[in-house]
Amino acid sequence: MSDNYLTLNLPYVYKNENLKYIDFGNTYFMYYPILELCIVIESENFTDYQYDSLFSGNVRRFKNDNKEILDTLNDEKEKKNFYLYNNGISLCGDVKRYDSGVFIISNPMIINGQQIFKTIYNLFADNPEVLNDVFVPLFLKNACK
Repeated sequence: MSDNYLTLNLPYVYKNENLKYIDFGNTYFMYYPILELCIVIESENFTDYQYDSLFSGNVRRFKNDNKEILDTLNDEKEKKNFYLYNNGISLCGDVKRYDSGVFIISNPMIINGQQIFKTIYNLFADNPEVLNDVFVPLFLKNACK
């Protein structure tokens, strides 16, 4: 596969409610379930190169899992407010939105929120249940250069 393809399905039915998104023209914003985001990325079966390319547009490099993020996600009361405690994840690429509510993002890059994403993804690999009912602000930006 020459391109990476990441598919986010919206509206995602979560606890019998559709997730809503805001269309800013070139950017979509939503609160997205962290567990679903990890499952979508894992299901793509990215090669190591493709996974690394998700972060090629990020000027900062990930060092270690963020202890504060882990503490929040492991605290049953605090994790429900996780979406309030961070700036979220900005994902850019060639974004296409379909009337069915499906977003197709080709050549995706995480340009902001790398530490959040990698900390979450590492936690997902170890203990995915801890991510139930947790949302993250997610920005889908079209055609980032």
